Amino acid sequence: MDVHLAEYLLTKFKTKDHDKIKKDIKTMQRLITEAKKVKEMLSVNPIMTVHIESFWDDRDFSYKLSREEFENSCIILAPRITKVVKTALEQAGNPTIDNLELVGGASRVPFVKRVLDEFKVKLSQTLNADDDTTVGA
Repeated sequence: MDVHLAEYLLTKFKTKDHDKIKKDIKTMQRLITEAKKVKEMLSVNPIMTVHIESFWDDRDFSYKLSREEFENSCIILAPRITKVVKTALEQAGNPTIDNLELVGGASRVPFVKRVLDEFKVKLSQTLNADDDTTVGA
């Protein structure tokens, strides 16, 4: 989701160098890092400003992104999100479940929670990220 958002934000940067920027690992890493922060902040705020100083060719990048716009850009990711859960359930023999434990950076994104509503189970986020591997998540 972070890479997707970074690539979406790149389309908002006014330049003809999008292909060059995508190939520049350092610049893309800066954009992905900022995208991750913005994704997390949009989980609790309706709008965020993305700002990266000297982003490309000594030009700053600044863009106001709303949660709605972010979620609309993520619609293409919905099938991938549900596929992960469906695959896990199939591998577990399609058990009846009452609860899905959400772990990871995108688990708090309201869009992800709405996509997972199709499973008609309680969504939980009780695990501490540092303890995830200890309990097998």
